[in-house]
Amino acid sequence: MFAENVIDQMRTPLIVLEERLNVVFVNQAAEQLIGNSRQHICGQPLLDWIQVDGACLRSEFEQVLRGDSLFHRRANLSITGANALVSDYSITSYEQVDGLYLLLEILPLDRFARIERSNERHSRTEQMHELARGVAHEIKNPLGGILGAAQLLEHDLVCGEQRDYTGIILGEVQRLGRMVDQMLLPGSLPTLGDTNIHEVLEHSIRVLGLTEHDGVDFKRDYDPSLPDIQADREMLIQAVLNILRNAMQAVRGVPSPNICVKTSVTSKLTIDSLMHRQVLSIHIRDNGCGVPIELNETLFVPLIKGPSGGTGLGLSLAHHIVSIHGGMIEFVSEFGDTCFSIHLPIERESSS
Repeated sequence: MFAENVIDQMRTPLIVLEERLNVVFVNQAAEQLIGNSRQHICGQPLLDWIQVDGACLRSEFEQVLRGDSLFHRRANLSITGANALVSDYSITSYEQVDGLYLLLEILPLDRFARIERSNERHSRTEQMHELARGVAHEIKNPLGGILGAAQLLEHDLVCGEQRDYTGIILGEVQRLGRMVDQMLLPGSLPTLGDTNIHEVLEHSIRVLGLTEHDGVDFKRDYDPSLPDIQADREMLIQAVLNILRNAMQAVRGVPSPNICVKTSVTSKLTIDSLMHRQVLSIHIRDNGCGVPIELNETLFVPLIKGPSGGTGLGLSLAHHIVSIHGGMIEFVSEFGDTCFSIHLPIERESSS
């Protein structure tokens, strides 16, 4: 029982098979990989759940049963009901008193590479955000001086044409002031309280009027079992609004535009060197224009504009809000299928 508990806590998916290739045990990481519980997986033929492109798993298992061991690099695994993923995998056999067993160990390269890229992006973006906030502080004071001077000048001017010029100055200074305020806003710390993520999502959806948005097929796929989390409700609403607004802009002009908001629990996810047993995940998927590959590493940097335009501050602000909650945002994108995922810890972890 102790060994089983240890194996169950491992982050590498492990699957144990008997000689007929029926599953007898999977750890939690394998449950997450396959997308089903061990109650549904155990007792079933493994080949009903997993296939390898360009290889015959049955032949490989039979080869290992004859005494060999196998290790494959960068194989394309097809999981029933899920997208294919690139993984390393090994097959070994071991003997018990009641017979011969096979151990399939899978290392999903896509997932770990994506987590590593996300953590690197998080660190780089936070550095850039601090730099942008410093620049914003330096801009704010002279902007206030220009605004005051323009207001005094407009008050003293009589000529209508000249007042038009000061009106332009005032309008542009106020616009720049609003941008600077957006850059400075994330400096505040969150006020934590019990927060229901579905209430946050529904409020954001109502604000944007998504359910009544002409021509957009909008769907929800909520996990009702999700618990409340400790978070700043107002901040999370702002982050969700920015990502939803980005999705709405991305689907403009797309035939049959659609947006789907899904919630779920993700197990054993590493965020900024901390491994969390469970995180609450929000997935916002659209069939819009996608994120150009050249923006993949800088999309969350302040003032970097995405494909749908805007000020370049919305995604940066969302990223910062999620980060100060101990979470992270990641995305996968191609033309016609983009998914932004917000991951928020359900409980803070102390181990890495």
